Amino acid sequence: MTDADIVVAGHSGKSFTAGIGGRLWHNAGVIGMPANDGDVRTEYSVLDFDRETGSPAFSHHRLVYNHEGAARAMADAGLPDGYREGLLSGYWPNQDILPEVERVG
Repeated sequence: MTDADIVVAGHSGKSFTAGIGGRLWHNAGVIGMPANDGDVRTEYSVLDFDRETGSPAFSHHRLVYNHEGAARAMADAGLPDGYREGLLSGYWPNQDILPEVERVG
């Protein structure tokens, strides 16, 4: 258990900000893969503080990048097809870790 008011984590692949257990929990998403929603852009977030109250405010953003070039570089390097296809489709190659309601297909 932590006494922190805010928990900032990463690598879940899906960005969110939520109140959990009396704390603010924030996940920025992941720059390396799309969010499994059919959008090929990846996600990042920015933390700012309200000037009047000092309260934290997270904003979520999509990153446009050369996903086709990245996929080509992965193919040229002989890397497995799954993640390359994920960059091109916006869907994860493996959804076993996701709750059933968040799985696609």
